[in-house]
Amino acid sequence: MIGGIGFKTARTEIIINRVLLVVDSRDLRMSGDELQKMEEILSRHLGVLSEDFQHKLSIVAEGQQMLAERLDRFEDRVEKRMDALENTIMNVDVKLTKKIDAVAADLTAHRADTESHRGYRVCEGK
Repeated sequence: MIGGIGFKTARTEIIINRVLLVVDSRDLRMSGDELQKMEEILSRHLGVLSEDFQHKLSIVAEGQQMLAERLDRFEDRVEKRMDALENTIMNVDVKLTKKIDAVAADLTAHRADTESHRGYRVCEGK
């Protein structure tokens, strides 16, 4: 772990191994110049990793935005279909109500006509 940041890639491993080889070969006697150079190398590498991470994060965010927009369009389509279906059901309900009322009126007229003939009885039960 470098500076509290847990980056671990093949490139980071190579750089760390190089630094450790330099440190081992010098028997831990490094000048301030050498330490500064290593710090610059590590800082530059961590900067590259950070930029790469930011780029990937922005791609994920863009994908999430696209999915949200797609979901909104889907919801709009479903809402329109539901409205159309509701209108269709209402139209069918009106047509069926009219037909049922017409059948009831015909039945009432038929009963009245049947009851006008003497000697015939209409029985609705068993």
